[in-house]
Amino acid sequence: MALLLVACGAAQRSDGEACETRNHLQGECRAVSKCPWALELIKRREVPEICSFRGDTAIVCCVGEHSHAARPPPQLPRPVVGLGDADVDNSFLRPRPSQLQPLPQPQQPRPRPTSVPPWGGETAQPQPQPHRPRPGGLAGRIAHEKCRQFSADVTQTIEALPLVPNPKPVQVHVPNCDISRLPLIVGGENAELGEFPHMAAIGFAERGGVAWHCGGSLISDEFVLTAAHCTSTSHGPPVRVRLGELNLKSDADGASPVDIAVAEVIRHPEYRPPSKYHDIALLRLAQRARFGKNLRPACLYTRPDFPPAINKTIATGWGRIDYAESPSDTLLKVALDIIDNNLCNELWRSASGTRPLADGIAPTMLCAGVLKGGKDTCQGDSGGPIQITGPENKCVYHVVGVTSFGKGCALKNSPGVYTRVSSYVPWIESVVWPNE
Repeated sequence: MALLLVACGAAQRSDGEACETRNHLQGECRAVSKCPWALELIKRREVPEICSFRGDTAIVCCVGEHSHAARPPPQLPRPVVGLGDADVDNSFLRPRPSQLQPLPQPQQPRPRPTSVPPWGGETAQPQPQPHRPRPGGLAGRIAHEKCRQFSADVTQTIEALPLVPNPKPVQVHVPNCDISRLPLIVGGENAELGEFPHMAAIGFAERGGVAWHCGGSLISDEFVLTAAHCTSTSHGPPVRVRLGELNLKSDADGASPVDIAVAEVIRHPEYRPPSKYHDIALLRLAQRARFGKNLRPACLYTRPDFPPAINKTIATGWGRIDYAESPSDTLLKVALDIIDNNLCNELWRSASGTRPLADGIAPTMLCAGVLKGGKDTCQGDSGGPIQITGPENKCVYHVVGVTSFGKGCALKNSPGVYTRVSSYVPWIESVVWPNE
C-alpha cells in the first residue's frame, strides 16, 4: 500500500512545535511512531500531515487526546493529482538581446569554454505531423504515468508501525524536498537553486555566441516544451537549451548547468504565424538529459479546468523585470492570479492599441496576471512555464501554461495570455512518447 503525506503549513516545523491539520485541528509535531492519531490514519490508509523529517523519521502533525476530535475523521475522497491550464505571449514586443554567453560543449558543466563549437548545420525543421488521438479516450494516461515516475525521484519511503497486536510495518511515501520554499510568493523575486529544476533557457546563435531569448520546460529526458513563436525568430531557430541554470552570467551561483544542442524543432501543426493560436512547440534534444537534484522534468497538467482551491499560478523566466529594463540574469518567479477567460476576452477587446484576435481568447488559451498591475511576465519570458504544485507531492510542478503573448508588461487590466497545456496533451504525448 502506498500513502502520501502532505506538508503541514507553509514551513517545516520541528518536534514539539504547534501545528494545524488541513481540517483545522490543533496538534503538536511528533515522530510518527509516537502519534497514535497518525498511526491510526495510516492503518486506515488515510493521510496525516507531515511537519518535517528527522533523518528517516517523519515528524507529523499529531492531534492528541486533549482534542475534541481525537478520533480520526471519516475517510474523505483523495485529492485529484492533476492541475491546470495556460497561455501568455509578449512575442510582438521584440526582446532586447541579452549579453552573449560563450557556448559550452553539450552536457558539460561549468566552466564554460571561451570558443563556440561549429553548429554542424542548421537546426532541423521537419514538417510537423498531424497528431492522431489515442484510441479509447486515453489522452493523459501516459502523462500521468510519467508524472508518477518523475515524482518517485523526490519521494522518500519510511515505515510506520501501527499500534495493533502483531503489527506489520506500513510503508509510507512522503515528499522529499525543501517544502518551506514552495508556497506561492506574494511578489516577484529571485528563484532559489533547484527550485524549478525543469526550467530551461533557450538560446539562439548571435555574433559567434548564444543569446538566451526564450524559456521552456523540460518534460522528459529528451524534450523541452516551449512556444511556437520561439522557434522561428529574427535570430533564427533555437540552437541550444540550457538546463539546471540559476544565473545565466554567474559561475558562483552554485548551479552546474548543462547545454544541449537542439536536434529537432516540432511546432504544433495548426500554428500559423503571426496568429497567436496553437502557440506551442517541442524541442528534441541532441542528447538525453541526465536528471539530478537540480535537473528533472515537470509534469503536464491534464485537466481542462482548475479545482476551486487553485486560483494562482507561478510564472518563471529570465525575461525583463519591466518593459524598459534589461532581461534578468537570475531566474525570477512571480505569483499570478488565474483570470477567467470571459473576463480576459473582454479586457483584451476593450484595450486600446491592441491587435485584434480573430477568435478572441480561445478555450486553448489561459489568462493570468494581476488586474491592478505590477506583476506579469515580460519580453524574454516567452515559451517559459506557468505552473502549480500537485496536492499529493509539493516537490513536483505541473506545467499549466506556456508563456505566449500580452500587452506590455504588468499593466493594469492586462493579464498575460498563455497556451493551455491541457488542450495539447494528446499531441504532446504523440510526439514525446509515441510508442507508449
